[in-house]
Amino acid sequence: MVQNDFDLDFNIPPQSTEAEMSALGAAILSMNSAKEITDNLHPGEFYVPAHRIIFESIKSLVSGGRAIDLVSLRDHLTSRMKLDEVGGIEYLVQIAETVPSAANGMTYAGIVRDKALLRSLEQSGNQIIKLARELDKSPTEKVNESLAKIAKLTRYSTTVDHMVGVDEIKLEENVKGTPIGLPTINKVIDGGGLPGGQITTVMADSGIGKTPMVTQFADHILRQGGRVCIVLFADLSPARWKRRFLKLRTGRSSPSEDLEAAEAWRTVLSEFDDPFRDGPSQLMLYNAQKSDDSATIEVVLSRVMAEHAKSPFTMVGFDYFQKIRTQQQFRAIPEQSKAVVDKLEAAAAEFGDNCISVVASQITRSASGENHARYGQELTSASGFAFEIKRERGKADTDLLIKKNRFGPEFKLEGFEFDDRYLVFRDPLEDW
Repeated sequence: MVQNDFDLDFNIPPQSTEAEMSALGAAILSMNSAKEITDNLHPGEFYVPAHRIIFESIKSLVSGGRAIDLVSLRDHLTSRMKLDEVGGIEYLVQIAETVPSAANGMTYAGIVRDKALLRSLEQSGNQIIKLARELDKSPTEKVNESLAKIAKLTRYSTTVDHMVGVDEIKLEENVKGTPIGLPTINKVIDGGGLPGGQITTVMADSGIGKTPMVTQFADHILRQGGRVCIVLFADLSPARWKRRFLKLRTGRSSPSEDLEAAEAWRTVLSEFDDPFRDGPSQLMLYNAQKSDDSATIEVVLSRVMAEHAKSPFTMVGFDYFQKIRTQQQFRAIPEQSKAVVDKLEAAAAEFGDNCISVVASQITRSASGENHARYGQELTSASGFAFEIKRERGKADTDLLIKKNRFGPEFKLEGFEFDDRYLVFRDPLEDW
């Protein structure tokens, strides 16, 4: 019987449980497949919740350089108290036995991604229809949000052939990073700068220099002709951030101090514009300090993504992680933190390899005295590069502790100094 449109069940979203199981099975059976699949898929692209959890565990093992097999995967899921949630060791064995051939892992991954694209297309269409009927938004706002939803689809691709010949790969293009004005950091990362397409985390105690470091990155990128967006979730208002930027450029925080500062102030203001107006601005601020839904990570990312689609950013900075909230409702803060991290990680991938996503994260001390990012373990785990700024308050001497580095070892960088007049970190390799 020929199936017509009336035979289709539109209550069932596009999905392929068999392809999801085969992709995960290939990753369990082959380390090469695991690396390829985790590099090309995201947890949200799996329809079955248990498959998302299994994929996250495989990705975590790959990132940590650990072997992938049923034993290591079982232990990792057990340590996260997720083994029973995914169906136990029996279901893991079933997944491993389902895959016809581990060599076809990317083929199965391509099916998973195609189904995710169709689900996302359906969801975006429904959201745009609902958005068009809302009464409390202007037509321009509706169009901007609709464009953002459409732009999110661009990270999926049904036309890319993942089987690429070695002679087609240009190594220098694959490892190119974005320099951030601190040569000591640039030197320890393959590519000579922070990696795009993934998260970079800057951790520090309160008042030690998270915001100055992120601002310093932005200043260097702007001076090189790049485009920057800073999203302010913390207590630093756009007006105060501008004065911080002025102090970085001139050593003064007020244009009334002298004529030089006044001229610098005019230069600073010329680099700002009303957020998300028609036509690109080199430096944009997004004020996400409100308490309503317009300041949640979902809305913020949709607005920033829409602007990025019109004119790409070189850097998007988030100040800072612990203040970011989501529209989803959770009882526990770590669960909310995990949801925010997932959205930040997906957004970083959507921004692409030519845009760095930098997130400032607060450090606190546990009862045992150990330093860690408050509710931020998931953020560090999801980061391609993460470091802690280590200095005593009021002192200039600074060390940078590399906490996560997918591009080399974890170690300490010494010899930095914090210049309190300009609120910048001086690199030991610079002649200043």
